[in-house]
Amino acid sequence: MEGKTEYVRETTGGSRLKQLKKIIKANRYIADKIQYPPDTGLVLGSGLSGFTALMNNKIAFPYKDIPGYPVSRVEGHPGNFVFGSIGNHNVAALQGRKHLYEGEGWESVTFGIRILEQLGCRNVILTCSAGGIDPEFKVGDLMIITDILDLQFAAPSPGLDTKLNKPALFHPELVKLALNTAKKMNFGIQKGTLVAVPGPMYETPAEIHFLRKIGMQAISMSIAAETQLAVNLNLNVLGLAFITNVHGKGIPNHQDVLKTAVEGGTVLSKFLTSVIKDLN
Repeated sequence: MEGKTEYVRETTGGSRLKQLKKIIKANRYIADKIQYPPDTGLVLGSGLSGFTALMNNKIAFPYKDIPGYPVSRVEGHPGNFVFGSIGNHNVAALQGRKHLYEGEGWESVTFGIRILEQLGCRNVILTCSAGGIDPEFKVGDLMIITDILDLQFAAPSPGLDTKLNKPALFHPELVKLALNTAKKMNFGIQKGTLVAVPGPMYETPAEIHFLRKIGMQAISMSIAAETQLAVNLNLNVLGLAFITNVHGKGIPNHQDVLKTAVEGGTVLSKFLTSVIKDLN
């Protein structure tokens, strides 16, 4: 048994070292090609990548060209690391993410967050397309995520403080800024708890009935692990869910979700631009 334990230790350590080398290599590749380090990072969910059209002085790197960077195979995730500016802020926007159901593990899912932190981002805005569970929600709503129920059971990344106890995952000042921005734009906005599930299949009526009973407002197949890692890295996090379908009002499918996200992306992009301009 002792020999087996030592083997597990060595394998885990080797895996961590391999991942660290990938992060360093990807970071160097990007840092050598951008003029200014970003202070704000975004992860753009399914169909929401149109935000980058509003960025100034853009330069983009396809994930496939960045050494070691995980490439998403899911439609609606173009797979580009885009740098530019919004107001006085230098911004890095990730057009798409890896999902747990793609089968490459948590380190692949959270790789982009590690790069944003390494490049110097202190504020991170995580977005996703989500299904509405709250019957009061409607397609096209934007929800500020106030908390997460993690049914993906995201494993803590190696080397991080697993005893971390934050009073809130999402930074209260960023939540306040988002609410004030919505008010200023006369833009209706929701608040609520997001439940993260493994996917890729959509939920059964019984599952939605249960999640509604325990107080969930929306459901997604992402964001949980990214949020936990970003908070553990002491980044300020804002989470936004774009409601692309409402459970109980038709049967969801990925094509309709993408179409709704793309159509509503213009409003979301203007909202994000206003939030970023007002960041401290």
